[in-house]
Amino acid sequence: RAIEYCPDEQRDEVLMKILSCHRNLIEDQFGNYVIQQALTIGSEEIITAIVESLTEGDVIFKFSKHKYASNVVEAMLTSATAHHKEAILSAMLKDFEGTCGIVQLAKDPIANYVVKKAIDCAEGQQREKLFAVITSNRQQLSQAPYA
Repeated sequence: RAIEYCPDEQRDEVLMKILSCHRNLIEDQFGNYVIQQALTIGSEEIITAIVESLTEGDVIFKFSKHKYASNVVEAMLTSATAHHKEAILSAMLKDFEGTCGIVQLAKDPIANYVVKKAIDCAEGQQREKLFAVITSNRQQLSQAPYA
């Protein structure tokens, strides 16, 4: 939290160093808090870099199911700008393991909290897409213990 009170030049330098190792920090027990703080006080460049790392490939599914990384995904959904949020939600709606990713996440004991946060934070067409996918998979989700 001390970084909040640093002069802008020092803060930016620290954030750039955090950015260089943010993938390791996202899954770390304490590092995830550092990334959440970076999302809160970071520049658009920092936030964009973190969002891009969350949305490339199938990483969003791995992070959403991880005990500590899921906190970062939730923080992104809560504090992200509309276009960042759209990128994250689009990544979650991709097919994963033969079905829509959001359905797989809803069945997971940790990732289901990320899905709930996504529903709370989604707006407009993204929200409609989420509800359409969840509704169309209602039978499958009703049998899952965490959905």
